[in-house]
Amino acid sequence: MNLKRIIPPQSEPVSVEEVQEYLRTDESETVLQAFILAAREHAENFTRRVFVTQTWDLMLDRFPGGSDPITVPLPPLQSVERITYRNEAGEELEMDPTTYIVFSQMEPGRILPVDVWPAGKHVTIRFVAGYGEPADVPQAIKQAIMLLVGHFHEVRADRLSTDSIVGVGSLQWGGQSVAEMLLWPYRDVRMPP
Repeated sequence: MNLKRIIPPQSEPVSVEEVQEYLRTDESETVLQAFILAAREHAENFTRRVFVTQTWDLMLDRFPGGSDPITVPLPPLQSVERITYRNEAGEELEMDPTTYIVFSQMEPGRILPVDVWPAGKHVTIRFVAGYGEPADVPQAIKQAIMLLVGHFHEVRADRLSTDSIVGVGSLQWGGQSVAEMLLWPYRDVRMPP
């Protein structure tokens, strides 16, 4: 299974203005955007899901046998745009959407054939995932991103001392990262890392 992002999110779950207010800083927009991007990517990797709408390709060597489901990673699944594959003659074909059922309400989402999967290889499933717009992202995820951005802002490489190289400093509570505590309920533990 390989994944490739086709269309990245068009916005971040939190804005530069929200971060400036949260941190009470007038830090440059460029620096804060970089911190937000890094924090969001860390949070998405940790939870194994995506937050703001994105389009991805899931590439499989072949269809599963018979009518076994295909599990779509990176919940929440919004839709499947298309499924393409190569037949035994090497021709690229697109499946008719009426020949499969998408279960987007499940986490992770699943796709089942109406009958059985075709004999094919080099399968590509183009899908759209994420909660939607930034306003749709759960507040706990946004708060975790803000905590991470605050940490990046506070502990910079040029200001590191031996005292600040102990994990994530003020983001620890009982030996666990507060940001990760906020993200744990959203972690997709069913999908392999």
